[in-house]
Amino acid sequence: QNFIPIEKYDIVTWEDVQNEVSESITEYLNSGKEVVTTTETQKKVPVTVYAESTPNPAAMKFVANKPLADGTFEFKNIDEAVHAPLAKALFAFPFVKEVFISANYVSVLKYNMAEWQEISMELREFIRKYIEDGKPVLSDEILQKK
Repeated sequence: QNFIPIEKYDIVTWEDVQNEVSESITEYLNSGKEVVTTTETQKKVPVTVYAESTPNPAAMKFVANKPLADGTFEFKNIDEAVHAPLAKALFAFPFVKEVFISANYVSVLKYNMAEWQEISMELREFIRKYIEDGKPVLSDEILQKK
């Protein structure tokens, strides 16, 4: 059995409007117009990112469970990251000195103003959320140059 919920206001009684409402619904259903609109919602793919130390104590590697780039991309400052939205966003952190993106990881070189134990969780979560939200890692302009 199909059911159509209708909200009735107290200014009218059901008996006064039921035939008119019934006719309106029947007319709409017979018109062939769309009754139920389905929209596809993009499913968020769970993203995990873990931090991995490197031989360089000023660098930390953040590894994701999905590919980020086809090739290697190095950004020494925010000006070089103009076509790399993720790297540009990372440069907003005052302790980020350089960003390197390749395959499924992002390496961050930091200034000595902060220790990794103070900032690695913040960076890891930032990168994880950035990827999970489907934001672009690299723009088309930089990919066409490669």
